[in-house]
Amino acid sequence: MKAQICETCVHKHDRCYCSPNSTCDKYKKIQMVEKKSWEEFKNNGFLWWINMILHTFGWAICVDIEEDGSVSNAYPARVKFRGFAEKNNTDGYFKELKNEIVQWIRDWFDQNGPGCNAIVGISGGKDSSVVAALCVEALGKDRVIGVLMPQGQQKDIYAAYKLCEFLDIKSYEINISDTVRSVLSRLESSGIEISEQTKINLPARIRMSTLYAVSQSCNGRVANTCNLSESYVGYETRYGDSAGDFSPLGKLTVYEVKKLGYELLLPTELIEKIPIDGLCGKTDEDNLGFPYEVLDRYLRTGEIDDLAVKAKIDLMHKRCLFKSEKIPVFNPELKVEAE
Repeated sequence: MKAQICETCVHKHDRCYCSPNSTCDKYKKIQMVEKKSWEEFKNNGFLWWINMILHTFGWAICVDIEEDGSVSNAYPARVKFRGFAEKNNTDGYFKELKNEIVQWIRDWFDQNGPGCNAIVGISGGKDSSVVAALCVEALGKDRVIGVLMPQGQQKDIYAAYKLCEFLDIKSYEINISDTVRSVLSRLESSGIEISEQTKINLPARIRMSTLYAVSQSCNGRVANTCNLSESYVGYETRYGDSAGDFSPLGKLTVYEVKKLGYELLLPTELIEKIPIDGLCGKTDEDNLGFPYEVLDRYLRTGEIDDLAVKAKIDLMHKRCLFKSEKIPVFNPELKVEAE
């Protein structure tokens, strides 16, 4: 009796036989006959070492399992996706992923904005850099517009200009400082006690309003630049940076976004640029309280060493889940007859 269909390997007729510490992100879901069959396989020293060598090059040993739990018909198969722990793009996965996203962007614009421009808010960090580069590859540089939106003096704005110059795209700088100050001043003069959270989120919402103003004036569609890691724990502003018309990176972790950046041949300085909160000077990871590497591993493998961090991530996700959902609409159960 053969095992169930493998969800991890390119060849769908077999199952990936990886160790718990391997790079197979679906190990727990496709584990064969728990410890018994694994131990039987592990005891075969030749196959064990072959499996470890194959993993180095993006392959794994796949097997069939008999009714008694014994391993039979071991053969190699290329791993389709190996999760956050993969350090080398040996199997071309990220090249394939890049091409898929590029085609997805083209198809989306064909359906939702033929001839329109991609409007991308440029911070000079990995996310906006990768999104802009993907749009350039999908639409051509003449259909991508970068918008730089500093709030007053921004020390690292040079990185945003570097990206625009690297991609050779048209760009505009629109400083939002006066607008933020004006809104906060009007709130204060109206007798509203302004919360710290308001001061944090308001600039993000004004930036998104600015992007849509540019979009409507320049025949555009606004790109969302959020990634899965940030969105999962709610590290985004609703109707601010979480908004947009299309989202190329919304299902990708920070690690995966960086790998795409290297695949796109972006400058390392932009890919590895540490995001810093412009208000308090802390890094994103300082604000979150855990490294993205820990979060990415948890998202892709379900594994995490620090249970306190796991509890924190789970709580953040639960509390902020509404940010990624559509606005609730009361349904009176009246039919719409229009076609």
